[in-house]
Amino acid sequence: MMLFSLPLLCYDNPMHLRKFNFTLIAVWLSLVPLFGASLAGNHLSNPFPSEKELTSCSFSEPLSDNQKKILDTYDIYLVSIASGNPVWEWFGHTALLLERPGKEGVVYDYGVFNNREKNFYFHFIEGKMYYQLDLSYAAGRLGYTVEEDRSIKLTKLNLSPEEKAGIIDFLGYNATEKNKVYLYHFFKDNCATRIRDILDKVSDGKLKQATAHDNAGTYRSLSLPYMSQNMFIGWFLNFIMGQPCDKKISSWDAMFLPERLEKTIQDKTPDMFANTKVYYQETAGIRKSPFSDAFFIYLCFPLLFVLGLNLLFLLSRRLRSHLPYGILMTIVAALLLVLSLVLAFLMFFSDLDPAWFNENFIFVNPVTAGLLLASAIRIIRKRNPRSLLHFAKVCRLEAIFIAVYLLVKLILHSTILFQDNYNIVLPILLFYIMQAPQKRLKIRLDGNKVS
Repeated sequence: MMLFSLPLLCYDNPMHLRKFNFTLIAVWLSLVPLFGASLAGNHLSNPFPSEKELTSCSFSEPLSDNQKKILDTYDIYLVSIASGNPVWEWFGHTALLLERPGKEGVVYDYGVFNNREKNFYFHFIEGKMYYQLDLSYAAGRLGYTVEEDRSIKLTKLNLSPEEKAGIIDFLGYNATEKNKVYLYHFFKDNCATRIRDILDKVSDGKLKQATAHDNAGTYRSLSLPYMSQNMFIGWFLNFIMGQPCDKKISSWDAMFLPERLEKTIQDKTPDMFANTKVYYQETAGIRKSPFSDAFFIYLCFPLLFVLGLNLLFLLSRRLRSHLPYGILMTIVAALLLVLSLVLAFLMFFSDLDPAWFNENFIFVNPVTAGLLLASAIRIIRKRNPRSLLHFAKVCRLEAIFIAVYLLVKLILHSTILFQDNYNIVLPILLFYIMQAPQKRLKIRLDGNKVS
């Protein structure tokens, strides 16, 4: 990690500055060990791996005529629920609904967790998220969702009595105390992928065969529109997403999104759907689906934020006082330090693998951010031209470093540096460029003149 800040550590020594180009080469060569330092794989075991458990289940066991007659009266629906307000509901939800004549319907829900559990949020960022399958009556479960003004679509599955029996048996087995808990993974093992695996087993693998070899985009490109409900949270989630989120994925993988699950099955294996009905349609029109302002959130908003910072700097310069500027830069540097520490934790001490191999760590790491913070605090303490020039020199060197990184990235984008993070890097580069040229400004303070 120190290698990435060597150009900054020598900013006060002219002799070291002459060696800056050689240092940049060393920094570039350290890219490979940086990514190699991330964890190599998820070492946590899944208490109930769905695909493995499904291999021992049969959806074609012979049934008696009486059993077939009873199961013919049962209906199983794919429940697709639109986006909600809390972060964990932004991406929608999927469940299975079993309707029986003369009895209340039962919802099988793979998305149940308890955020009041001790250390839940710490375990969340560690990647130790244990969810479970839960059963609830349809009236209560869907009624609660209606109160949240989230649209609900029920799609009746076209199943034989044998297939219905297999699904019901597996869900009942999965719902037992011993088997209901599983290790949640946002992209690879969530409420939608669990149901996808069941339906693939029902189709005798036809669903996966029809969806496993196309190109549906990346985890990041599919997720960004859903993350744009909040500017700051959306930007932060995009920031911590690493290279694993930018690999090309198939429609099979894309079915981690409930909306994609329903649409893909309808397109690829339409025989599986009997009919669709809307249980509840949102009436207030308060939700955007898909969200149309993702471009603003992930690029325009950061650029406008940086331009706003520069306007405040110009205002402080006009007031001939560096104290407001020093305070502002201290806040910015502190935020960068917090972001870098979060990123370092996720990359090196967490099992949250979507955050691994994150190129953003190259220019937002604790050493660089710490040096910026120290230089900003120096402006507040010293409040003289030299302290301001020290901060400007740090920004200037960092701007050069990021510019070199972008040049290398253009060359190696399809091999090593293929993370889609230009909307993160460019605003940060703009910030450093705007702070860098202060040496050429005429600043008068306490009778001293710097030109």
